[in-house]
Amino acid sequence: MESRQLTVLRNHNESVGTPFQRLVQCIVVRYVIGPFIHLALRILLRIEVRGEERLLLVGERAIFAPQHFFEWDPFITYYASLWKAALSAEHLVNVAVTSPLWTRTWPLRTLSWVLGLMGTIRGYEPHQGAIERAGRLLLGQAPLTVAFFPTGPIGKKKSYQIYPGVAQLANLCVEVPVVPVSVAGIQDLDWRSVLTFRRPRIVISVGDSFCAGEIDAATEAQKVAIICRRIRSEWEKHGEYPAEVTLPESTDAIWESLATNK
Repeated sequence: MESRQLTVLRNHNESVGTPFQRLVQCIVVRYVIGPFIHLALRILLRIEVRGEERLLLVGERAIFAPQHFFEWDPFITYYASLWKAALSAEHLVNVAVTSPLWTRTWPLRTLSWVLGLMGTIRGYEPHQGAIERAGRLLLGQAPLTVAFFPTGPIGKKKSYQIYPGVAQLANLCVEVPVVPVSVAGIQDLDWRSVLTFRRPRIVISVGDSFCAGEIDAATEAQKVAIICRRIRSEWEKHGEYPAEVTLPESTDAIWESLATNK
């Protein structure tokens, strides 16, 4: 029998991506908080976005794979690079796959619902949790993009691992492009410089997209590793720190490693 916590998380994930949830999310993300966050970022930071023209090649479905350092930096990445485009493209107000941290309590689940955040379910991924739900949404009728943060928040670490969830999602939706996004400047951000209006520089770079269907590999585990390395390669083109990506013997071994390291 499933635990109550597992049932609550599954119900939450199923409620994200529904027409009503996406309507509420669009209103809040686009029009309620969007203008204020976008203006604040432009005042407090010097933000440069590179490769915006590549977003035009993505279409109405995509898996964004941004670098991720702290719990708050996805707001900077989104509002600096996609918010303006999202004003005229509903699918760019995307849902996101996050850690269970954002769904532990009902206030957090409420906030996550408004923002379109689904929590992963350890021991049930990739076929019975947030990844499976995200895959169904991407293969559905409505245009949609999904944000997936392959490393989780790494903080100040200079070496890190790309976990397999993003590759598993790409394998569920083999024709949906994966869009690597590198972020420079967040990791060494000095808040004193921000608060004294010295405007630290942040560079967000949209990499070349690719689809899992383009990758030829003998086993699923090899394909997962190749997708992770492809993301890392796009990040490294923009001078970011290398990620530690291994080639496990099986897909199960990848998820066992992830559970051990969490």
